[in-house]
Amino acid sequence: MRKTTITALLLLILPTLFIGFKEESQFEKFLRRIEEYNQKRHYEKIHLHLDKPYYAIGDDIWFKAYVIDSYTNAPTEISNALQIELINERGNFTKKLKIPLTYGLGWGDFKLSDSLPEGNYRIRAYTNWMRNDGQEFFYDKVIKIGNAWSNNVFTNTSYRFLTENNTSVVYSKTKFTDKNGMPYRGNMVTYEVRLNNQFNAKGKATTDNDGEIEIKFTADIRNFNAGEIIANIALTGSQSASKHILINQISNQVDIQFFPEGGNLLENIPTKIAFKATNNNGLGENVSVTIKDTDGALITDSKAQHLGMGSFILNPQSGHTYNALVRFSDGSEKIFPIGGALPKGYALAVNNTDSTKIGVKIFISEGLVAKGDLKLIAQHNNKVMFSTQFSASKQLISTTIPKIKLPSGILTVTLLAENNQPVCERLLFIKNQLGKLNIDLMQTTKGKDAQEKKTFKSSLDGKPVSGSFSVSINNITKIKPDELNESNIFTDLLLTSDLAGYVEKPNYYFLTESIESKNNLDLLLLTQGWRRFIWKNFLQAKTIPITFLPEKFLQISGTVTTRTSKPAEKIKIQLFSSSKANGIISLDTFTDNQGRFNFDKLTFKDSTRFIIKADSEKDQKSLKITLDANPYQAITINKNSADLEINVNGSMLPYLQHNQNYTKELTRLGVLKSTVNLETVNITATRKTITESSNYNGPGVADVVIAEDDLVTAFDLPKWIEGRVMGVIIKDKMAYLSRSSVPDDIATPMLLIIDGAQVDPTILQEIPPQDVKSIEVLKNAALTAAYGVDKGVIIITTKKGTRSSYKNQIMPGIASYSPMGYYVSKEFYSPKYNPMQKDARDFRSTIFWNPNIISDKEGLASFEYQEPREKGNYRVVIEGIDAFGNLARKVYIDKVD
Repeated sequence: MRKTTITALLLLILPTLFIGFKEESQFEKFLRRIEEYNQKRHYEKIHLHLDKPYYAIGDDIWFKAYVIDSYTNAPTEISNALQIELINERGNFTKKLKIPLTYGLGWGDFKLSDSLPEGNYRIRAYTNWMRNDGQEFFYDKVIKIGNAWSNNVFTNTSYRFLTENNTSVVYSKTKFTDKNGMPYRGNMVTYEVRLNNQFNAKGKATTDNDGEIEIKFTADIRNFNAGEIIANIALTGSQSASKHILINQISNQVDIQFFPEGGNLLENIPTKIAFKATNNNGLGENVSVTIKDTDGALITDSKAQHLGMGSFILNPQSGHTYNALVRFSDGSEKIFPIGGALPKGYALAVNNTDSTKIGVKIFISEGLVAKGDLKLIAQHNNKVMFSTQFSASKQLISTTIPKIKLPSGILTVTLLAENNQPVCERLLFIKNQLGKLNIDLMQTTKGKDAQEKKTFKSSLDGKPVSGSFSVSINNITKIKPDELNESNIFTDLLLTSDLAGYVEKPNYYFLTESIESKNNLDLLLLTQGWRRFIWKNFLQAKTIPITFLPEKFLQISGTVTTRTSKPAEKIKIQLFSSSKANGIISLDTFTDNQGRFNFDKLTFKDSTRFIIKADSEKDQKSLKITLDANPYQAITINKNSADLEINVNGSMLPYLQHNQNYTKELTRLGVLKSTVNLETVNITATRKTITESSNYNGPGVADVVIAEDDLVTAFDLPKWIEGRVMGVIIKDKMAYLSRSSVPDDIATPMLLIIDGAQVDPTILQEIPPQDVKSIEVLKNAALTAAYGVDKGVIIITTKKGTRSSYKNQIMPGIASYSPMGYYVSKEFYSPKYNPMQKDARDFRSTIFWNPNIISDKEGLASFEYQEPREKGNYRVVIEGIDAFGNLARKVYIDKVD
């Protein structure tokens, strides 16, 4: 009886088991492979909330970093450190910071010293983990920095172009004025034109009665990347001023490209074709397009509807080719061929206008009907959000993708044919949940001491939620934002971080919910759709090699070797540092069988100097310590070059005039100190031709250049430099810059750079002159500004074969090291005014900045600041994120009467 019961139970259970262990289909296996592939490599995205859109000398650039894991959309837990760089117009580093990240959030600031010239600067930010995927996905933004304080020569330049046989003849006209707009008349100007960092032309000219000169040069249009005019204008006496004038384009030529929807143009299949017309500077150009066939018959007309982008429908016929007659804004015309149509294949048409679903139409050539199954998948940040499979049984197949569960951002729709080969792909933008983390201003309370307290509430779907926020308040009388072109937490994390190349006016697509803006955003993705997920790599099971590991903490590691270059095993290694900033750090460890050692999980501030000692009872003098260094991240061509401004000071003159009062106030209070002559910069550099150097200003661009031949008679390098370089003295084995007008400089040794690495200043004494290839001495603030210092710089390039010998080693078994540590942000400066002083002035443009405002579990948060002293309108910008990656942004105007 019992056996019968068990048998009956098994008969009931077995069918259920077979159903539960249903064999996985080939398409399900394929989707699982995509999931596994993406799980191996999560990506990070960055947004920096800056306190304002442009700056002047004396300002601080205040920022908050939001770093998210794109796969989860939540604040990242991959990286705990973020590298942020300020890069000047010539592509050289001005400042570098490393800030700690806590759950993807961190903040800091760049102080803009008066030694910096005006110009277009870049802020670049990335984690060590992001370096594996290339610089295309780094945060990279152009900002303008003007200078009306330590600058008495202003320029305004315009260009006109003539073109013959791919050669452009460029005429530049530059006007030189003082800060009051008065022209420099009859002044001699020597100039040099450089294109792609190569010499192009040079000459002399004298300013006319309007303070203007004209320069003519030629250029090859096909090879132009960037350029500048270096103009030196003679002033009173022996003084002169050097100006770097941007060349951002060398012709009026306009290029146009055509993009069939889904990637394919098929015979006898009506297809939407988008186009994008851009000028030599990368900005969109208004054009009109007429499509004709090979017989000259008119097919259709179209016009660019937004930033050079437009579209038309073409039904290509067998045996026909098509051309586009493009008319430009100056009335000229040019014919461009349109790519030929394929005799058979697949086409994809997507309709994204419905708020609840995406309409998808799939066109199949007659010869491919009933040739296996087709698959359609939709991915957001490489995660598959939708998939379906169907038979290719007819020429037109229609389906829909529901939007209800799709997150905001770029969605990639891919059609796969037999063997899961991708045949069509289309990018579109989902605004389904955009801004669903709401910010509501609750109340404003004014205190007796002129303090103003504002309270706001963050909520998600009507329920309170906790989040982290940053707030900036600007006086828009002084700061006028370009709302269409500004970047923000939505544009950076939802759009531009997933597109390679330049996106013009990114915030335009987020300011309104109009049908026009949605259609134009769709045009952007039709013409500029390029993403991280590369099918070729996936199908061939290729993964991008991991060269750079996530930076979880600071560490100091290296290798100890013997005189015969063998690993020094089981050697005790001591790490020591003593500084006011960190206190005393004293640690020890032992080398492994490969001579390796590692001090990890360290926390220290930037510019901390460490001593590393290999302690051996046998032969201390035979040991050599080689420290590990993170490979240098090169600076590539600026992808946002279209945002560069030729006349920086002129474009922001009203702000600079306001800012002069602010800098005078900071100087009076001792917050800002002058480091250069406020009238002019007199550069009298001694230059010799050297071809190899790490000099940020360029090889040979220095006050003094010492070549290899000059050192033939040198025996003691520091004494030799002291005896031949005016203004440099040696004290305690270190070089100091002696300036009679700034005696405090004596207390700070000059920066010492050997083969591109900053080393301890005392190493100068250890370098044999016969190992030196060249020495460059930077004394003038206009040159040392590239290194963010005003104490002087000595740059030594060693001969081949002797490199890296002196970077860290002080003596055998002992090394000195100053790795990049964490930057500690300063407190935002906010003056306290006496409420009784009704006539007190507030010259600040940013009157409030707080990068770390946390809303509680009820969603409530508040910030408090001094009530502005000046009447007018103040722009308040609040940005933030919650623990799940829901984004928030609120902009409103606060009027002060």
